[in-house]
Amino acid sequence: MTTERSEDEQRVELEELREELGATVEELANRADVPARVRARRDETVAKAKEAGEQAKTVVLDSSERAKAVVVDGSERAKALVAEHAPAVRDAANRSPGLVAAAAGAALLLLVLLLRRRR
Repeated sequence: MTTERSEDEQRVELEELREELGATVEELANRADVPARVRARRDETVAKAKEAGEQAKTVVLDSSERAKAVVVDGSERAKALVAEHAPAVRDAANRSPGLVAAAAGAALLLLVLLLRRRR
């Protein structure tokens, strides 16, 4: 009876050893297949790059929408200020046209100086 048990134990041990050997051979085959590992690594890198690109695209789109909202808001406020102060400016220009001409000349001179400085 001990011989039968020993044979059963040997069979189980032999089966476990075969499974271990199969796993080891499979792992060695995978390690030896360098082109397949390179392809897998490339595919993984491409997937990560695509994901990063999509995230960047989302961030840029969100930022551009926020910037657009800020510009539109600023534009609306500027229009309101111009509409509010335009009559007063028009009246001042009608009362003293020489002052308006002097201010325009000073602004033009400043613009010319700034443009020359950039060159």
